[in-house]
Amino acid sequence: MREHKNIDILILSETNGLCIMIENKIYAKEGKGQLTKYREYVKNEYSDYKHKIYIYLSLFEQDISELETEFYVKLTYQHIKKLIVQILDNQSISITNNTRFVLTQYLQTLKALMNENEKIEKTAKELYKRYKSAFDLVFKYAEPSQSTIVPHNLVVLIEKESNIRPFSTSKTYIRFQPEFLYQNIEKLKEKEFITEDDDLIKNWLFLFEFHITRNYIKFDLKIGEYINPDCRQKVYKLFSSNNQVFDKVIKANGQLRPTWHLAFQKKIITSSEYNKFLESEDDNLNGKIEKKFRELMDNDLPKIQRIFETELNK
Repeated sequence: MREHKNIDILILSETNGLCIMIENKIYAKEGKGQLTKYREYVKNEYSDYKHKIYIYLSLFEQDISELETEFYVKLTYQHIKKLIVQILDNQSISITNNTRFVLTQYLQTLKALMNENEKIEKTAKELYKRYKSAFDLVFKYAEPSQSTIVPHNLVVLIEKESNIRPFSTSKTYIRFQPEFLYQNIEKLKEKEFITEDDDLIKNWLFLFEFHITRNYIKFDLKIGEYINPDCRQKVYKLFSSNNQVFDKVIKANGQLRPTWHLAFQKKIITSSEYNKFLESEDDNLNGKIEKKFRELMDNDLPKIQRIFETELNK
């Protein structure tokens, strides 16, 4: 079933007693009370269905109302993209040429939506490096709108930092991986934090990411999705037992969330700081970002590293 009662996608299997509700967002965000309204409708209308799954699907990861985080599984088009790639690459799955063509075309559409044109991205990075001061001036005086995001120098800072390496990045999420994970990869496998065949190159279990929004930047360390649920639980247990550092990990329900679970957070640029920048009261935005970045690298990341290494050396 497609749209029903303003619900974007509603999938019903009467035989299996399964009801899947999907709220699909591309550029919009959750409306006030919207998810609660849809969930209550499904709960009442399909009360005889034993299994109910609520999914919030968005172009890039979004925060949703705290009330609904316990009910909704948050997925992004990155998940859809990865699933399609796995299907297309898996030789054991038999699909027709027409189906393969449709999936390939849809995959290209998703990449375009997520700004994943590698040639354009490479060119843009080179241009920014070469004409950084000019771009920063344009960003500073550009008319702010819902489509703009806080200008930043995080990509350059990450590339210059020797103890981290760039990871999967988009317009709104700038990610990296610490080198200490690679230095301890065999111990991570031995202690069963990752699987034996994991090389960390495409590992979404340890998510170190800067979230870039329209008026603020924050850094999050999250437990991401992973093929082995036991590994996720092991990381969750480690973070929970060290919640003096991972102070966001213990939620009200005391359970690990199914896709993304926040463990640590640090403000990089607040909305008030960005507003001062727009009002020309403070022109040192990149300086503030670099200062917080250095705090993260010099103070916070070593604490996280020590916790991992202590556990791995037991």
